Amino acid sequence: MQKLSKAERQKRILNELHASSTIRISSLAAALGVSGETIRRDLDEMGVGGALARTYGGAVARPVGAEAAWTERLGEMADERRRIAAAAATLLRPGDVVMIDAGSTVLHFARRITAELEGLTIVTNSFSVAIALGGNPGFSVVSCPGAYDPHEGSLTGPDTIAFI
Repeated sequence: MQKLSKAERQKRILNELHASSTIRISSLAAALGVSGETIRRDLDEMGVGGALARTYGGAVARPVGAEAAWTERLGEMADERRRIAAAAATLLRPGDVVMIDAGSTVLHFARRITAELEGLTIVTNSFSVAIALGGNPGFSVVSCPGAYDPHEGSLTGPDTIAFI
Protein backbone atom coordinates (compact mmCIF):
# COMPACT_ATOMS: atom_id res chain seq x y z
CA MET A 1 0.00 0.00 0.00
CA GLN A 2 1.28 3.44 -0.97
CA LYS A 3 1.74 5.79 1.99
CA LEU A 4 -0.83 8.59 1.91
CA SER A 5 -0.10 12.17 2.83
CA LYS A 6 -1.94 13.63 5.81
CA ALA A 7 -4.30 15.56 3.50
CA GLU A 8 -5.03 12.45 1.43
CA ARG A 9 -5.57 10.38 4.57
CA GLN A 10 -7.98 12.94 6.03
CA LYS A 11 -9.87 13.11 2.73
CA ARG A 12 -10.26 9.31 2.83
CA ILE A 13 -11.48 9.56 6.42
CA LEU A 14 -14.15 12.07 5.37
CA ASN A 15 -15.14 9.84 2.44
CA GLU A 16 -15.58 6.95 4.88
CA LEU A 17 -17.71 9.15 7.13
CA HIS A 18 -19.94 10.15 4.23
CA ALA A 19 -20.38 6.48 3.34
CA SER A 20 -21.16 5.15 6.82
CA SER A 21 -21.62 8.17 9.17
CA THR A 22 -19.64 6.35 11.91
CA ILE A 23 -16.01 5.28 11.80
CA ARG A 24 -13.76 3.34 14.17
CA ILE A 25 -10.08 4.07 14.75
CA SER A 26 -9.08 0.40 14.44
CA SER A 27 -10.87 -0.03 11.10
CA LEU A 28 -9.39 3.17 9.68
CA ALA A 29 -5.88 2.29 10.84
CA ALA A 30 -6.08 -1.11 9.13
CA ALA A 31 -7.64 0.26 5.94
CA LEU A 32 -5.13 3.11 5.63
CA GLY A 33 -2.06 1.18 6.80
CA VAL A 34 -1.18 3.54 9.66
CA SER A 35 -1.15 3.33 13.43
CA GLY A 36 -4.13 3.98 15.65
CA GLU A 37 -2.26 6.97 17.09
CA THR A 38 -1.97 8.52 13.62
CA ILE A 39 -5.72 8.12 13.10
CA ARG A 40 -6.42 9.56 16.59
CA ARG A 41 -4.34 12.64 15.78
CA ASP A 42 -6.15 13.04 12.44
CA LEU A 43 -9.57 12.69 14.07
CA ASP A 44 -8.64 15.12 16.87
CA GLU A 45 -7.44 17.72 14.35
CA MET A 46 -10.49 17.22 12.14
CA GLY A 47 -12.76 17.43 15.18
CA VAL A 48 -11.30 20.76 16.29
CA GLY A 49 -11.73 22.00 12.72
CA GLY A 50 -15.39 20.96 12.79
CA ALA A 51 -15.14 18.39 10.01
CA LEU A 52 -16.44 15.62 12.30
CA ALA A 53 -17.45 14.91 15.86
CA ARG A 54 -15.07 12.78 17.91
CA THR A 55 -16.42 9.80 19.84
CA TYR A 56 -14.75 7.24 22.07
CA GLY A 57 -12.84 5.00 19.67
CA GLY A 58 -13.77 6.85 16.50
CA ALA A 59 -15.87 9.64 15.05
CA VAL A 60 -19.26 10.45 13.60
CA ALA A 61 -20.27 12.78 10.82
CA ARG A 62 -20.78 16.39 11.79
CA PRO A 63 -24.47 16.92 12.52
CA VAL A 64 -26.55 18.29 9.66
CA GLY A 65 -26.81 22.05 9.97
CA ALA A 66 -23.66 22.31 12.10
CA GLU A 67 -21.59 25.25 10.96
CA ALA A 68 -18.04 24.66 9.81
CA ALA A 69 -15.22 26.16 11.85
CA TRP A 70 -14.31 29.75 10.96
CA THR A 71 -11.02 28.57 9.43
CA GLU A 72 -12.96 26.42 6.96
CA ARG A 73 -15.43 29.22 6.19
CA LEU A 74 -12.63 31.73 5.50
CA GLY A 75 -11.91 30.33 2.04
CA GLU A 76 -15.55 29.81 1.09
CA MET A 77 -17.18 32.56 -0.97
CA ALA A 78 -14.02 34.65 -0.60
CA ASP A 79 -14.97 37.04 -3.43
CA GLU A 80 -18.33 37.75 -1.81
CA ARG A 81 -16.69 38.29 1.58
CA ARG A 82 -14.18 40.71 0.05
CA ARG A 83 -17.03 42.70 -1.56
CA ILE A 84 -18.84 42.89 1.78
CA ALA A 85 -15.58 44.04 3.41
CA ALA A 86 -15.05 46.72 0.78
CA ALA A 87 -18.60 48.04 1.18
CA ALA A 88 -18.38 48.05 4.99
CA ALA A 89 -15.00 49.82 4.94
CA THR A 90 -16.60 52.84 3.22
CA LEU A 91 -18.70 53.43 6.36
CA LEU A 92 -15.70 54.18 8.59
CA ARG A 93 -13.95 57.50 9.15
CA PRO A 94 -10.77 58.45 11.05
CA GLY A 95 -11.54 58.79 14.76
CA ASP A 96 -14.24 56.09 14.73
CA VAL A 97 -14.33 53.47 17.47
CA VAL A 98 -15.51 50.09 16.18
CA MET A 99 -16.16 46.68 17.74
CA ILE A 100 -15.26 43.82 15.43
CA ASP A 101 -16.43 40.33 16.37
CA ALA A 102 -14.73 37.10 15.33
CA GLY A 103 -15.49 35.32 12.09
CA SER A 104 -14.43 34.70 8.56
CA THR A 105 -16.16 37.66 6.90
CA VAL A 106 -14.94 40.14 9.50
CA LEU A 107 -11.38 38.92 9.04
CA HIS A 108 -11.67 39.98 5.38
CA PHE A 109 -13.03 43.31 6.67
CA ALA A 110 -10.12 43.70 9.12
CA ARG A 111 -7.61 43.05 6.35
CA ARG A 112 -9.33 45.58 4.09
CA ILE A 113 -9.41 48.41 6.62
CA THR A 114 -5.83 47.69 7.67
CA ALA A 115 -4.74 48.36 4.10
CA GLU A 116 -6.96 51.39 3.47
CA LEU A 117 -7.74 53.34 6.63
CA GLU A 118 -6.06 55.01 9.59
CA GLY A 119 -6.97 56.65 12.87
CA LEU A 120 -9.38 53.98 14.11
CA THR A 121 -9.79 52.43 17.53
CA ILE A 122 -10.94 48.82 17.27
CA VAL A 123 -12.14 46.57 20.08
CA THR A 124 -12.18 42.87 19.19
CA ASN A 125 -12.64 39.45 20.73
CA SER A 126 -10.68 37.76 17.92
CA PHE A 127 -6.96 36.99 17.91
CA SER A 128 -6.97 36.79 14.10
CA VAL A 129 -8.67 40.15 13.72
CA ALA A 130 -6.29 41.76 16.24
CA ILE A 131 -3.27 40.34 14.40
CA ALA A 132 -4.56 41.59 11.04
CA LEU A 133 -5.25 45.05 12.46
CA GLY A 134 -1.83 45.13 14.11
CA GLY A 135 -0.33 45.62 10.65
CA ASN A 136 -1.53 49.24 10.69
CA PRO A 137 0.40 51.50 13.09
CA GLY A 138 -2.38 54.10 12.79
CA PHE A 139 -4.84 51.84 14.62
CA SER A 140 -5.36 51.42 18.33
CA VAL A 141 -6.38 47.78 18.86
CA VAL A 142 -7.97 46.63 22.11
CA SER A 143 -8.44 42.90 22.69
CA CYS A 144 -11.13 41.47 24.96
CA PRO A 145 -10.28 38.88 27.62
CA GLY A 146 -12.11 35.57 27.82
CA ALA A 147 -12.07 31.85 27.12
CA TYR A 148 -10.89 30.93 23.62
CA ASP A 149 -13.36 29.08 21.36
CA PRO A 150 -11.30 27.52 18.55
CA HIS A 151 -14.38 26.69 16.46
CA GLU A 152 -15.33 30.35 16.21
CA GLY A 153 -11.86 31.84 16.72
CA SER A 154 -13.19 34.09 19.45
CA LEU A 155 -12.80 34.97 23.09
CA THR A 156 -16.09 34.55 24.94
CA GLY A 157 -17.62 34.21 28.37
CA PRO A 158 -18.33 36.32 31.44
CA ASP A 159 -14.94 38.07 31.35
CA THR A 160 -15.57 39.17 27.76
CA ILE A 161 -19.05 40.43 28.59
CA ALA A 162 -17.86 42.31 31.68
CA PHE A 163 -15.03 43.91 29.66
CA ILE A 164 -17.36 45.13 26.94
